[in-house]
Amino acid sequence: MTRPPDPSEALRAMATALAPLLVPLILEALRGATSAPLVDIAAAVPASRRSLYRAARAGEIAGAVRVARRWCAPRESLDAWLRARGPRLVEAPEDERDELERVRARLAAGNRKSQRRKVR
Repeated sequence: MTRPPDPSEALRAMATALAPLLVPLILEALRGATSAPLVDIAAAVPASRRSLYRAARAGEIAGAVRVARRWCAPRESLDAWLRARGPRLVEAPEDERDELERVRARLAAGNRKSQRRKVR
């Protein structure tokens, strides 16, 4: 009975054959990755780690790589991602809006009374 060929031998032969072609590609990728310094995403942006890491994992932040247990990205791509998201208005719940209106009205009324007293 013949033994099937060992898969590790086949992989080793394939790696030996592809090495001359892959080495220049790997070196070029490493040179390109080191051209811009990487910053820790969570330390650079004042937002929740969960949302930042989700965006990095989804590929929304260009050039983001996982280093140990942190996500890092070039500062330029992080800034571009922040600019693309832009500021967004968040609607307040109806009950909070009513409370804020009452506070604003009291403050506005209080300021008018104090100004009238000074004028007289």
